[in-house]
Amino acid sequence: MNKYFVLLIGLVFGCTILLAQNLSIDYQLSYTDNAFSLSKQDLDKFDANQGFSYIETSDDIIQTINLRFSNSYRNKDYRITPAISLTNDVYLNNSDKNKLNLLAGFNSRVYKTFIDFRYGWYPNNYTQKYLDTDGTNKYEKFEYDKNLYKLTVKYPITKRLDVELYGKYEGYYHNKYFTEYDGDALTTGLGLFSKYQPGTLSVFYYFKQFDNNSDNAYNQRIIDTERDCSYDSDAFEVEYTFPRLYTNYVDYSPFLGFRIENSIYQSKHSLESDPIHASREDTVIKVNAGTTIYVFKNINFKLDAIQAFRRVSSNNENLKRLKNYDKLQICAGVNYLFDFK
Repeated sequence: MNKYFVLLIGLVFGCTILLAQNLSIDYQLSYTDNAFSLSKQDLDKFDANQGFSYIETSDDIIQTINLRFSNSYRNKDYRITPAISLTNDVYLNNSDKNKLNLLAGFNSRVYKTFIDFRYGWYPNNYTQKYLDTDGTNKYEKFEYDKNLYKLTVKYPITKRLDVELYGKYEGYYHNKYFTEYDGDALTTGLGLFSKYQPGTLSVFYYFKQFDNNSDNAYNQRIIDTERDCSYDSDAFEVEYTFPRLYTNYVDYSPFLGFRIENSIYQSKHSLESDPIHASREDTVIKVNAGTTIYVFKNINFKLDAIQAFRRVSSNNENLKRLKNYDKLQICAGVNYLFDFK
């Protein structure tokens, strides 16, 4: 990462904290039944002590803490709110998957247009161990850092219908064992937010292109001649948030969500040289349901359950057994907002 950019982010971080008008603290406790997104075949191997000895438990409990500092400046025509947040994930059993990330940027309302820009730094994303076939010939950590730049522009078409344009760039930088998987991803999207019905309905479409490329000539030769993990994907996402419901004790707002993403790998190599990516298509489906509970003015609780699964299609029949997975995550969280104004 460019040192001047790091310095700029540091200055924004320091100024935002010192001048913060709001501090939001989120704490979430989650349980996942498949922390490493293992296939059924691999889960059976782990349970029988026939592999994956580096994994402590296949399920896990995750504590997530997020701190978000923000400030707001406004007049009658515009508002701008710089913000910076830190998120820390801590796994109870598999501590190698612990991670800390940063997200900084601003949102602004200029007349009727809402603009949001973010930069994200996500280091040390550890998936699992794979065989380093062109290096140590041992199972090594598959780990990467990610830089993210995201811009959204939202505009009201009518009083109850907003349209949003979405753009995101991500740069992936893997550890020394798997640098041939480096690449860039560009995602564009279009969304609608409707309030014609009770509650809020959002519908989004995303198109993503991941280009597997490397600055290293040796790695690029591998990509060009042996294996290429480039892919294009289409994603459709819908979420419905019910109107706030009132009781004698608490208020709450349930929500439902559905997302489906289909990825087509672009490898032109033969199945023999690139068995993981050649002729491969992935479908990932996520379904979630939960509710936000409003207890006090500045304190909210949230309950959420997410069911996800991936199904792989390929001329390599073994790939389905290796890459298909099911995953359930159940979350409970609390948010507290400090207002220093």
